[in-house]
Amino acid sequence: MRQVIAETLDTAIRTSGVQPVNPIEEVVREASGQSNIQASLQQNFRSNIARRLNNDPDYDASKFPLSRDFAKDSG
Repeated sequence: MRQVIAETLDTAIRTSGVQPVNPIEEVVREASGQSNIQASLQQNFRSNIARRLNNDPDYDASKFPLSRDFAKDSG
């Protein structure tokens, strides 16, 4: 999860053209290490997967047997 946050944030900062007060690497390292950001992103992933599993007519549980286990913790 930390790597996903780091890569996404790094890309967002660099492509936006925004110059943070601190070096980009420091901002990315600090933000990606935040447990509340990691937990929020994981919850968002689970929620989106659960919604997709429940609403996608093409979803085939036999092809993705662990997807419901992952999504069940979405609340």
